Amino acid sequence: LAALMLLSSVGACLGLAETPQTEEMEYADSTVAPNITGECNFILCSTARKYTTMTDGKYTTYWESNKIRHPWVAITSETPMYGLYLCFRKMPSSYEIQIATSQVGEFKDWNWKTLAQGDTRFQHVFQELDGATAVRIKSTQESALQMGFNEIFVFGEGTIPDWVQRWEETEEKADITLSF
Repeated sequence: LAALMLLSSVGACLGLAETPQTEEMEYADSTVAPNITGECNFILCSTARKYTTMTDGKYTTYWESNKIRHPWVAITSETPMYGLYLCFRKMPSSYEIQIATSQVGEFKDWNWKTLAQGDTRFQHVFQELDGATAVRIKSTQESALQMGFNEIFVFGEGTIPDWVQRWEETEEKADITLSF
């Protein structure tokens, strides 16, 4: 069973499977955080592609920014956001996850503060949010670049679903190594 779960996880990373998208999924644990991605609004730094390509549950589709300095994606929601799962296609060498401290006026006038420095060790990153209603993923890399996502998932309050990958560094010494 463990080997099957590992192969399923690897298949999802390679785009061989689709990730569950519907809120109607039945979970044994009723406290599982709902996937509220469909309720969110996405604001993009550039319109090279439609944002729906990063919210369709398919790892074979993606959104990429134009090649600019400090590309970003912002997400707003009337429902408080408690989790953000990023599946990068093109990750900048440095980025921040920011939350809005002021949402007065037009979007360009909003104030942002850094919640976390982005983890660039892995292509999949999960960030806990504390009920934020506006979040932004912004490259802090100084040179112009394209930033891209295969998928972005936003979760409401509750336990994060078990299909969300939380990658960690490997142990210095491993008894067994599995390579594909």
